[in-house]
Amino acid sequence: MAITAGLAILWAAFHIYTSYFGILEAWRHRSVTLTFMLVLAYLYYPSKGRNTKSARGIFLFAYDNMGILLSLILGAYMWFGYDGIIDREGMPNQNDLIFGGIAIGLVLEVTRRTIGNGMMILAGCFLLYMLFGYLIPGDMGLPYIGYSKVIDTMFNSTYGIFGLIMGVMSTFHNCICYFWRFPCAFTGRRFFY
Repeated sequence: MAITAGLAILWAAFHIYTSYFGILEAWRHRSVTLTFMLVLAYLYYPSKGRNTKSARGIFLFAYDNMGILLSLILGAYMWFGYDGIIDREGMPNQNDLIFGGIAIGLVLEVTRRTIGNGMMILAGCFLLYMLFGYLIPGDMGLPYIGYSKVIDTMFNSTYGIFGLIMGVMSTFHNCICYFWRFPCAFTGRRFFY
């Protein structure tokens, strides 16, 4: 629990620091937010039935730790490979496709853990629609969009995972929550409403 609280405080400090001294480039700032969000989601919402005395519990413990490890590796790839990822927008290489697929899978899993199966299934249906919408005849059909274009749109650009919602969350929403919730927590009073 101390690690989780420490990470949450570090995330808050990052956002407070960047709100005062200026944010990073949009994609890089959002990638840091995504990394903290994924790791904290795995820590706050561990798999149910996770005890280390049964084989299923050991598997779930390893599954949670694998999610945290993949989130950290994804964060390192996004931070250190930022210049190349931005230069390749529209032309992803093999690493972009692999890490983009990992990012989409992690976001879907965190969505399932935090919100529930319904939202994850809905997001999965939209992804399948992007991939296989060309098979639908008529006005509901899409032109052919390949796997690499889906990954490029969802990962390498600011239209998918790193779109408007992540931008608002990483710049305005978090700082509003910090400066709104901290006075409420320390004084017991309700401010601003």
